[in-house]
Amino acid sequence: MRSLALHVDFDLNRPTGIGRYGLEMVRSLDRTGRMSEVWVNRDQVRAGLFQGLQNAKVVPFPFPRKLSERMLPLLAARRGISIVHNPLGGMLPPGIPQSAMVHDMGPFLFPDQKDAADTVAWRTRLSRVVKRARVIVTNSRTTAADLLNLHPELEGRVRITYLGVDHFTWDQGHVPGGKHILLVGTVEPRKNYEAFVGAYSELVASGFQPPVAIIAGVDGYRAESVRRLVMAEGLSERVLFTGYLNDDRLRELYSGAACLVHPSLYEGFGLTVPEAFSWNLPVASSDRGSLGELFKDSVWSFDPGNRESIAQAIREALEKGVTHGQTEARKEVHRRYTWTNCADLTVRALLPEAT
Repeated sequence: MRSLALHVDFDLNRPTGIGRYGLEMVRSLDRTGRMSEVWVNRDQVRAGLFQGLQNAKVVPFPFPRKLSERMLPLLAARRGISIVHNPLGGMLPPGIPQSAMVHDMGPFLFPDQKDAADTVAWRTRLSRVVKRARVIVTNSRTTAADLLNLHPELEGRVRITYLGVDHFTWDQGHVPGGKHILLVGTVEPRKNYEAFVGAYSELVASGFQPPVAIIAGVDGYRAESVRRLVMAEGLSERVLFTGYLNDDRLRELYSGAACLVHPSLYEGFGLTVPEAFSWNLPVASSDRGSLGELFKDSVWSFDPGNRESIAQAIREALEKGVTHGQTEARKEVHRRYTWTNCADLTVRALLPEAT
């Protein structure tokens, strides 16, 4: 029986976004019995991630890494491995068929909204994926369509493997704390916090008194422009920044929130939204990219380019909470988007003879 290997090309210490995908793929692909090896740097072999694997063997890259990156793929076929999967798209040298996950096309659609060096690095990585990957998986129809629009030659090589959200424990009895509006994510242009600040200012000016807003995320590219806008609007005591938070502190903020606002201009999937679902929070969310594709019926949607639209959705989230229809839609999200399903879709994409 042919099997696959997984290359740990992601940061084991950052279990959000891409790191979360990589962590869950190791566990879930192991349970399928079709992943026989996990390739990892020698200094990471003892990581807790690899505790309790039932079927897969952990294979460290021998020293020196640059040499072993070429030798390990060449030798893998002899052990019955037919493809190696790269969760971050960190492609290895040729020697065995490879696959990769493309999480996000934002750096192409919004090239001015990240640091230039980050954008170049991301584009370089995608270029290698396009050249070397036999199969490319994406996390949503949105990401797949954006990728194919840029690279139509990939038609037939792209598969969709929706991510899971079931690592979030859904406490359906939790009552939102009502203390603050919560926004979660790096303070950078793509998160569209300036538009949120404008919408918040309009709510205050209209006589509506929203709770204090807390932006929970590290400062990223051009974060200072958001902070300056908060000061210019006279909202320094009403729109607060936390910087980096550990998991315990972030859970406290979710527990005490009145609603989550997610104004992003683009997301490949958008795990922050279902994380808020797990706290029974009303959510006001952008309808762009995958957010509209995956979660539109579960949230109060808005046009992220229109401050009035954002303000109206925030007010509805605060005044009306989570509707019955939204609750039913959230149940469907939790039923459909599981890591077991993601792993099954991945096996079908990478090992079609397994279906």
